[in-house]
Amino acid sequence: MPQKPRALRRGDKIAIVAPASAPYDESRYDRGIDGLRRAGFEPVEAPHLRARRGFLAGSDGERVEDLVWAFEESSIAGVVCLRGGYGATRLLPMLDPEVFRAHPKVFVGYSDITALNVFFLQECDLVTFYGPMAGVEFATGPTPYTERSFLGMLMEPTPYGPLGTPEGWTLRKPLCGGVAEGELVGGCLTLFEALLGTPWQVSFRDRIFFFEDIDAEPYQMDRTLTHLLQSGVFEGVRGIAIGECVGCEHEEGRSHYDNCQSLCEVLVERLGPLGVPVVYGIPFGHGKEKATIPLGVRAKLNGDTGELTILESAVESPSSQHSEKEV
Repeated sequence: MPQKPRALRRGDKIAIVAPASAPYDESRYDRGIDGLRRAGFEPVEAPHLRARRGFLAGSDGERVEDLVWAFEESSIAGVVCLRGGYGATRLLPMLDPEVFRAHPKVFVGYSDITALNVFFLQECDLVTFYGPMAGVEFATGPTPYTERSFLGMLMEPTPYGPLGTPEGWTLRKPLCGGVAEGELVGGCLTLFEALLGTPWQVSFRDRIFFFEDIDAEPYQMDRTLTHLLQSGVFEGVRGIAIGECVGCEHEEGRSHYDNCQSLCEVLVERLGPLGVPVVYGIPFGHGKEKATIPLGVRAKLNGDTGELTILESAVESPSSQHSEKEV
């Protein structure tokens, strides 16, 4: 069973790291810091947070140093990424699993950060979180649903229960019925394709796989899913929970396929034959509404109602972690 980090508390120091790209707008640094402070935490900038190297937030070495610092620094309770973009996969060969395994902490990010979430789960046996980031949601102001999910998932050492939906949410759509339970693994679909053929390739066996993506035409989603299906990583999957896939419907003039299937038609055609529950439109992804979803804990997916329920706590109470160390 993966190690769970200590639950966050108001006033905890939260390190902000940038393991992938720097923000387009430099004001996002300070606005993200202010946003985390308003949420009740004490943000701490990683030493190279504001570094830049082309499309990357500093050199590979600087970004690795910041991750190691954030986990090893005893005053830091949790780590929130600044943004995604590109570059996290470049760091994987440089990371020592023992360093992170010895210092389990809350780690949150999405999009390109998927590569690190997967690394920490598979190589370090750590629960991590697919959720809002400092330079994005906390810089612009998280929605009530996003903030409630973030705080509830990271501060309460009890099962979160159903993720629910934000007020007025209409995207959730059950595609294939049934009920399944399993360990959660997931993130941005493109990153799972990028990890194929590497030491960090992911298997979905006995797991509920959750994914989302951004700015991919239905034929591109079909191509990625087909590649993953043909690679065998879907063998033994228990269920599939799909988030909001922003910009993934066909747009006139964006491709040469004028008579194009809808995204949900592609999802049913490619994933339906697996014979497991499939739900589209769970509130996570690159949109404004964003549930914080833990990787490495058990969940239940209901393909009839469309609900994803977290069945166990994703964080440990400080007292239980202390007592375990004393045993």
